Amino acid sequence: MGLYDKFIVLDLETSGLNNDRDDVLEIYAGCYDQQGRLLDEMHYYIDNGIEISQEITDINGITNELIKEKGKEPLKVCQAWKQFPFNNKCQALVGHNLFLFDYMFLCNYIQRKNKVDKWKYPSFHTMKDTMILSSEMRKQNDKGYRGWMKLQVMCQWLGVEFKEDSAHSARYDVGKTAECFIKLLRK
Repeated sequence: MGLYDKFIVLDLETSGLNNDRDDVLEIYAGCYDQQGRLLDEMHYYIDNGIEISQEITDINGITNELIKEKGKEPLKVCQAWKQFPFNNKCQALVGHNLFLFDYMFLCNYIQRKNKVDKWKYPSFHTMKDTMILSSEMRKQNDKGYRGWMKLQVMCQWLGVEFKEDSAHSARYDVGKTAECFIKLLRK
């Protein structure tokens, strides 16, 4: 696997889909080795001082009560994310729908919430989006396939167990993405 001896998988749960105004409610990042062992993790719920709609709670299970009980200040979470890749010496960032959603959402969120210092994004030699990787591989193997694979579909295609009732938990989604990423690299 070379460059991917250690990699970070990132997932967010948010209060909506608009990265200019909606907030990150949960962030989970796991540092994995090439055997799929979790070496380190960063997991936070974030208290943005907003009311979470029932529609969002129905999707990701995050309630106002959970945020009040476990939520951290946005700035503290931003600072933790800033250090996590460096502390683990991981050069690759991986995610499912990383380019179109998670990474851009997180970058915009940090810019809006971090008023203290000039933000410097963690630097990665490589960023890999398993949605793109898996969809392109499937198109090569199945000429009739079109579109982008959702996480559940990618798991099914790669033979990775997926529990629908556990989906949209950042921790669960990161674990499944890591498992699929390793399988994609070996395909």
